[in-house]
Amino acid sequence: MGDEGDKYFSKEEGEELQNKLSELEELLKDSIIERNDSNNKSEKEIFELHSEINALKEHLEVLNRKNWFLSFSTRLFNWFKRNPELTKRLAGFSREMLPQEAKDIVSQEALDQLLPPDNSKLASGTERK
Repeated sequence: MGDEGDKYFSKEEGEELQNKLSELEELLKDSIIERNDSNNKSEKEIFELHSEINALKEHLEVLNRKNWFLSFSTRLFNWFKRNPELTKRLAGFSREMLPQEAKDIVSQEALDQLLPPDNSKLASGTERK
């Protein structure tokens, strides 16, 4: 990110990221609802997710780009860990959250290589290529 990482988001960039965070929240919320049978557990996870998304939205105004993306990537890692079946779907979405400079460096193919193998393939004894 270089010097860009020390800059803060413009108002327009902040609004765009807030919209993307709202989309991400809906995607994760739908996944939580589909995955869980227990309503109490789903409600708790959805509440935690909503709190984390709101914190990220608030941080857009106070953190510089580098620190905001660090906060975002840490939360994203934890979401992936809690919801492994959604990892591949979210990886493409999360790439869109990156600034253009980072997207130019990180291709979708490179991102795919970082994703964990599909559990269903592992269960069948087939390795990911």
